[in-house]
Amino acid sequence: MTFPSDEWLARWVELANDDPEFRRAGMGWSGSVGCVVKQREDGPRRTVHWLLTGNDGQWTDYRSSFEAQITDPARFVLTAPRAEWCKILRQEIGPFAAIAAGHVRISGQLSSVLRWAQALVEMARLAGLVDTDFDRQPRP
Repeated sequence: MTFPSDEWLARWVELANDDPEFRRAGMGWSGSVGCVVKQREDGPRRTVHWLLTGNDGQWTDYRSSFEAQITDPARFVLTAPRAEWCKILRQEIGPFAAIAAGHVRISGQLSSVLRWAQALVEMARLAGLVDTDFDRQPRP
């Protein structure tokens, strides 16, 4: 599947909702998380914005848009260039190592990120399980 396509996002959410470790890590969570996949500015592709909404270790809704305001309801938003997201998907770097190195930027409620750290780690692990085509990119 092409990253960051709608099909890829749907598969990632499906894996998370079927995973007992993610469910356990997300128990007690209620709210939304945003992800921003920045595309190359000199290319024809546009930045992709995702909003994932969940409750008690299950994603109940997810949306994808080229419009930044989709992430407005999110407690926190993780933003990185596509190349950095791909490193996380390939399991070359963990999400907190990427954040610490400044490759992934967080905006919003940092306390939520820290409280739900294990859920974020599980989401990164599950992202690595999606059969991903890293060579192709979706077009708007």
